Amino acid sequence: MIAFLIEAQVRPEKWNEFLTIIRNVKERLKENEHCDQLKVYVDMDNQFIFSINSFWKSSKGFVKFLRSDEFSMFLLAFKLLRKNPEIRYFKKEEVGGIESLRQLRKLVK
Repeated sequence: MIAFLIEAQVRPEKWNEFLTIIRNVKERLKENEHCDQLKVYVDMDNQFIFSINSFWKSSKGFVKFLRSDEFSMFLLAFKLLRKNPEIRYFKKEEVGGIESLRQLRKLVK
């Protein structure tokens, strides 16, 4: 099981565009056999701060996601952020941050 967690803040003028992209990704991932679940949370005090939590059944399925059109859509959505997102992933008891994600991206290129 892999947990892929993203926390960030969207530029207010880009919120609707961002939300459209994320909803589209979420709909497409409903059909993904490797994605156990994807949840989007909005901060109660600031509607432009969000968290996306996705859970993957296997490393293989997660790497396949990193190669997918859906992940490319995530990257497109990240261009609408106020600043770089905080990205973390967890695999069993291992923890990785942005550097680990960069290493994963190198695997899928």
